Amino acid sequence: MLLRDLRPRVRALVVPLLVLIGAPALAAQDSVQASAYDSAQRALLAPMRNAIASGRLGGTRWPVISDVVRDLRQVYDSAQVPLWLKGARPTANALVVVRYLALVEGVGLNSTDYDAARLDSLAHLLADAVAKPDVAGRFEAMLSVAATRVLATLQWGRVNPRDAHESFRIPRDDFNLPAALRAIAGGTDPIAVFNDAEPPLLPYRLLKGQLARYREIARDSIGTAARKRMATRISKMELSLERWRWLPHSFPGRVIIVNIPEFRLYAFDRLTPDSTVEFSMDVVVGQAYDHKTPVFTRDLKYLAFSPYWEVPPSIARKEIRPKAVRAPSYLARNHYVLLKNGVEVPATGANISAIGSTVRVRQLPGPDNALGRVKFVFPNPHNVYMHDTPVQSAFERARRDLSHGCIRLAHPVDLAKWVLRDQPEWTPERLDEAMSRTTPLDVPLTERIPVYVLYGTAVADRDGTVRFIDDLYGHDRRLLALLARGYPYPR
Repeated sequence: MLLRDLRPRVRALVVPLLVLIGAPALAAQDSVQASAYDSAQRALLAPMRNAIASGRLGGTRWPVISDVVRDLRQVYDSAQVPLWLKGARPTANALVVVRYLALVEGVGLNSTDYDAARLDSLAHLLADAVAKPDVAGRFEAMLSVAATRVLATLQWGRVNPRDAHESFRIPRDDFNLPAALRAIAGGTDPIAVFNDAEPPLLPYRLLKGQLARYREIARDSIGTAARKRMATRISKMELSLERWRWLPHSFPGRVIIVNIPEFRLYAFDRLTPDSTVEFSMDVVVGQAYDHKTPVFTRDLKYLAFSPYWEVPPSIARKEIRPKAVRAPSYLARNHYVLLKNGVEVPATGANISAIGSTVRVRQLPGPDNALGRVKFVFPNPHNVYMHDTPVQSAFERARRDLSHGCIRLAHPVDLAKWVLRDQPEWTPERLDEAMSRTTPLDVPLTERIPVYVLYGTAVADRDGTVRFIDDLYGHDRRLLALLARGYPYPR
């Protein structure tokens, strides 16, 4: 057989042999490459893990990250690959989040707090060139810290409400922050996760919806004074949004909200993004200088019809005793009686002198009673409640910080009807009778109705109007000072 005749047969034998010999080698090569890739990916996690271990991430606006370490540890302890990188380049979701951080002014936050500009520069660097692994690792760490902080802020606010208002103690809603961060990094709609973290409450949504418009007006304002005025209004909007984030994101049923500086009460059957106000009314609140109404929340427990007014010792000592000393008949004219050890005592000189110490003062039910015909009781350590008043002229004033701390109602009967509407035995006739008694009658409620006594200096209406309110008690100044401290805000 000629050599040329053998060549096809040789090729037929050699090619399969080469394939058989080369397959394991190629597989081994692929395995080495995959292992090298996995090692490179794990190396990109090093800056984040170092930051978690030390509690610091240098080169950022707020380098101490103790506020998010626990949540990030839950994410990264089990992570084998970065959240935001594919190879050493940003993922599509990472770029979406970077853009979102640049626009957080839309929800009342400041993009510089979340290193938005720096993250944008790093993202461009990683996308346009072969960057060093340490640059990619820094991008991973910075973006995780920023996204986690924004999520926590949208869910709970930055400042602990107790730091702003000592008496405002409210439990935080449960929120799985690590799961939300994973959903942003790996889900199909990162922005939806941020949106879902925000309060789904009508007042918050209305105010947030107007914020962009006011920022645009501020940019177009001519003159320093006009721009300063608009910046002040925007600040009020941002502070009010922060306060709404402190509240629960869902309510089981009806709720009453009193906005102190607005001198206004709102009643809601439901508090959701599309709820409506059932009714609202003017109120009188505590004097700004020495009788501030506290910011707090409690459940409404009962209504007291034709109530006694148990005069607080300080009021009895400072206001009633001097008048009674000058004219003992003052007590009888105003339907006051004196009590000692729970027993009524006569208005003798000695007993009058002891008013505010060993002798208490009680005002009997009637048309002159300071609490009017009905009192709404939500027990609290401040002894603050809502009530009727015989002095209706107070509601003609624009500024109504006139009480010793309690909340006087312009239309208490409307509120009583609404509160008792699910108790059919309380007909209008029975309500009239209860409010005309000569002795008190307490009526417990069958439904939990929380009362939130809040403080907001910017309120948006459905028609697009935003009302800006004076900082009656100076609480805006305090909250601004707390926010200026920066991250980490204590949780």
